[in-house]
Amino acid sequence: MSIETTSAEAKTALGVTSNAADILTGETTPTGTQSVRVITRRRIIFAVLAVSTMLGMAAWLIQILAHDGFGLLDLLLLACFLTYVPWIAIGFWNSAIGFFFMNLVKNPVAKITPVVLKAHDNDPIFVRSAITMTVRNEDPARAFARLRVIKKSMDKTGQTDHFDFFVLSDTNRDDVAALEQAAADEWNKEFPGVSKLYYRRRDNNVGYKAGNIRDFCERWGKNYELMIPLDADSIMTGETIVKMVRIHQANPRLGILQSLIVGMPSSSFFARVYQFGMRHGLRAYISGYAWWHADCGLFWGHNTTIRIQPFYDYCKLPLLPGKPPFGGHILSHDHIEAMMMRRAGFEVRVIPEEVGSYEETPPTLLDFEARDVRWANGNLQYTKLLDMPGLQPVS
Repeated sequence: MSIETTSAEAKTALGVTSNAADILTGETTPTGTQSVRVITRRRIIFAVLAVSTMLGMAAWLIQILAHDGFGLLDLLLLACFLTYVPWIAIGFWNSAIGFFFMNLVKNPVAKITPVVLKAHDNDPIFVRSAITMTVRNEDPARAFARLRVIKKSMDKTGQTDHFDFFVLSDTNRDDVAALEQAAADEWNKEFPGVSKLYYRRRDNNVGYKAGNIRDFCERWGKNYELMIPLDADSIMTGETIVKMVRIHQANPRLGILQSLIVGMPSSSFFARVYQFGMRHGLRAYISGYAWWHADCGLFWGHNTTIRIQPFYDYCKLPLLPGKPPFGGHILSHDHIEAMMMRRAGFEVRVIPEEVGSYEETPPTLLDFEARDVRWANGNLQYTKLLDMPGLQPVS
């Protein structure tokens, strides 16, 4: 069911109203939930804080280096420092602002992400959504076990009949694919009727995960309003999924909604240390980040809700000129898709809550670095997209 065909009565019942004049004149964000002037003021405040911190740290370093004269080596050290200090300053102020909101502001989530205010716990679900899990040569037993946990959690909400499940395979090993197909067949025997599971295996890995999701949109996208993409190591509770769907329903110009993701329990020492840091720092950091990014948020490619039609229409990734690793298909697709969604006039929001959304953490430092190198490669590809027309300044 599309937004255009959704009944006006249902929208009115859910409070899906806004000042159309303010939206058309640019006085509010596309969902009509936040003043553009307020967001602009936040971004100016953040820029002043971050830039002042960078300049102060740079001046301090210059004073130290110039103690016995300032030569070429000192200049090189300063140049290296200036390339890194923005991340220190931005990270500090993200966390400081988030810490302030978490501890000194009543109902911080509503003030940071006001789209949540339009939805209520008793709102009826009137859209169909697809829960999609992308897999490639993963252990089918573990992947389907996680999907089964989501299904049983969804059953407890009483809203299962509004959702279908998809396993989107890019597996190129026939033995693994056979196990995936068998697991899909077993699922549909166990859960006949509602919440059917569709299994699809692509012949190739064109476009990587982003290409896999786009293939889903081309095949089945018109049957659903929203999709909830998951990785093979992801779990979301039914309660969290239903909550995010209700927020989407109440905000027709909300394109992507992301909640925070918590690391699942692990026996790995590295994973536990990493998760300790995430649990103590991530919410503060993302709260501050979401405070000033506002409608121009990012998402992490999974454990999120996405409005399918604008995603399909406006978020097709370009094929970069040149050869890999810096040309060809984009490796870190999610940030670019978020920017393109906002460019199309749909908001991208983050809910700074650690509730009901989980993923596995790389078990060793080497595994973590392998993933980080892939992301860094994708980030370097972004330099070829800096001239993309129509991007928001924050994007």
